[in-house]
Amino acid sequence: MANRTFLTPEDLQNAASVLLPPVVPPSGDMFEGQPFPAQDFSSWLNLLIESRLRTNPLWVKADPIAIGSWGRGELCPQSDLDVVFCGEESVVRELTEQLEKENLPIKYRYAHNKNDWSEGGNIFETNALFWARPFTKKSAEALQEQKKNIFKNKKTFRKKLLKEFEQERARRNQRHDSMTNYLEPQLKFGAGGVRDIQQALMVWFWFPEKMHQYNEVFAILQQLKDFLITIRQKLHLLGYGDALVAPAQFELAKWFGYKSQADFMRELQKVLERVSFYTDLVFEVAGSKFEDATVDKAFSNPAEAFRLLKKNPSLQLQGRVLHNISKDYKYHKGFLSVFNIESSENLLRALFRSQILQAVLPEFLKVHGVVQHDQYHRFTVDAHIFQAVRRVKRVYEHPSLIGKLALLTKNFKKADWEILLWSALYHDLGKARNKDHSQEGKVLAENDLPHFNFSKHFVTEIAWMVENHLVLSTAAFKKDPHSPELWSELFNRGIHGDRLRRLAIFTAVDIYATNPEAWTPWKEKLIFNLVKSMETPQSNKFLELKQLTEKSKLDESLLQSLDRGLLTSVPVKILAKDLRDIQKGKAAPIFAVKVKSQGTWVRFYNKTDQAGLFLQYVSRLWQSGAVIHHAYIHTHDKWGVYDWFEIKSSKNLPQTKKLLEQEVQPTQIKNTGKMDEVKLVTESEKEWVWSFRGQDKKGVLIAAAQAIHDLGLHIRWAKIHTWGRQVDDIFAVVPDQRMTAEQWTQELQKRLV
Repeated sequence: MANRTFLTPEDLQNAASVLLPPVVPPSGDMFEGQPFPAQDFSSWLNLLIESRLRTNPLWVKADPIAIGSWGRGELCPQSDLDVVFCGEESVVRELTEQLEKENLPIKYRYAHNKNDWSEGGNIFETNALFWARPFTKKSAEALQEQKKNIFKNKKTFRKKLLKEFEQERARRNQRHDSMTNYLEPQLKFGAGGVRDIQQALMVWFWFPEKMHQYNEVFAILQQLKDFLITIRQKLHLLGYGDALVAPAQFELAKWFGYKSQADFMRELQKVLERVSFYTDLVFEVAGSKFEDATVDKAFSNPAEAFRLLKKNPSLQLQGRVLHNISKDYKYHKGFLSVFNIESSENLLRALFRSQILQAVLPEFLKVHGVVQHDQYHRFTVDAHIFQAVRRVKRVYEHPSLIGKLALLTKNFKKADWEILLWSALYHDLGKARNKDHSQEGKVLAENDLPHFNFSKHFVTEIAWMVENHLVLSTAAFKKDPHSPELWSELFNRGIHGDRLRRLAIFTAVDIYATNPEAWTPWKEKLIFNLVKSMETPQSNKFLELKQLTEKSKLDESLLQSLDRGLLTSVPVKILAKDLRDIQKGKAAPIFAVKVKSQGTWVRFYNKTDQAGLFLQYVSRLWQSGAVIHHAYIHTHDKWGVYDWFEIKSSKNLPQTKKLLEQEVQPTQIKNTGKMDEVKLVTESEKEWVWSFRGQDKKGVLIAAAQAIHDLGLHIRWAKIHTWGRQVDDIFAVVPDQRMTAEQWTQELQKRLV
């Protein structure tokens, strides 16, 4: 057992046969009396620990009271054994010393002030007394007296407790608001976890006069808690902690009887989402002065539900909608009144959380809770769709959120924003069909949207957007945005004019909604540049560079070979002089410049292309102590190798240049970082292009360069890009007919992934 537990090795062996899974794998939608073994197993654990403790005569004399998970009857194998002692202090001291020698992990506090146990503690510890379990008559009587004293100031106490709960919830949600809580949920402290349920049930206890309409909610929460505690108990027996890490997911899925890990995680995400909704509802009700809705009062028709949500999208009204969705109605009618670009963000969120959206779009139910198991997608599919919808709304109100891309929205009409909003709703709906989700989403949009009485043009534009929503990101990040071949490819797909600008905005929205950390100024610039290159193929920077080099009659092919991204990173005047020097044979092998707004750039030049040059350059930068952020790699048939690297270094420019000029051999890095993905992007007679993606680890770029060099592949051009903790690199190589491109891909994967 890797983690601390109060169980002996023999207890652990017995526990495996005591804790049995439910007969039927639980569904995150509805349990309907599904029994869970959580409470029975907790009772068994309690008997084990209590039988050990009662062998010590000092245990009873110390007048112990179990609090926390022990007191609530929610013990897990790694639970803390929290105790309050109210006996004689000398007895308690002697007992705890003995227990410490026996390695029993008891956490205790002693009530020094017999009249007020809250003295020296916090409000959470005081509140825990109401879910405590005394072991002796004396401790039971003392505990009851403390409860009476607290109840004398009930209104003040519960008001303060509610505030403390809300602050603690906010801190937890912020701490666990990451992709990790979708991929590997924290069952105790994460959103929708056991702690949320515990606090909601406690709030119910303290505010009974406000909760009389929500008995069904609390019954559901209790059952969901039993499900989560059962998972937590089994996790602990398997040797894991409270985070449902990937290896444990497969073991839990098999134990519960799910067909796959994906099925198990989907049902779990439904549970966590449902808990989050109901616990948020409980806190809203407790903090409100008046009740906003009657939970059990049904709606006469969908239009009434939409009208009331529009008027007041509170959680209480959402709860009423959730409990009164009827299969007898068609929910298309009236939906446009609440789902449009002018709707408030709170109203849009209410449509998702109340689950009325599933009644409008039954296909949405199929993507509900679907986890996308990679480090790029931060949310479940349904949560991502909401993030995209919300992002469209926010960009509509504040275009500056997407930086310079806001310029593309200058002439947008309301219809453009409505197309974006509905595209956000449909773009990933096809992910439940195990086919090309873009094509499936297009079909869904074409079939569904006419029911809303949209014009044929409106339906066509949304369906087109859904079908092509990934195209521009691939073009901007993995292809040469100034390639005539690319322009032709995009134009043939209809990506021009209004469609081009809408698709650019949607690409930004989709990336941010997938993972906010993935949306970077670098990507913003690439998308913007692609749009501009599509609208004006000869960019201003390129024309400026051409004008500056006209007198020197610079080789046109040398200009054409430059990556256009370099033009926006290094001042054109510096590039112009450098290129003139190359043509005149005066260029130094190494050139370094510090650009005010673009960082420090290092240029390597060698007139003759040689095997291993890229590896040598990367190794030199490595050994100089520099960190590479971005790079543009060029190979020209006539003028040789011309590579630029944006670096970060603690050394000044002269020191860096001096270190780089030292003759070194390529560094052989042992145990270098691995990539998460090596993927063949394009394959042509001219070049093969690979995408290298993974976490930004020490030596990962050298590992890639070393692998390409060792395989004897010849680099034509490359783009190196680091964002957050991720690397996203593109390498184009000369086709090597010793093997097929796919076989080379497999070889690179063996070495790097």
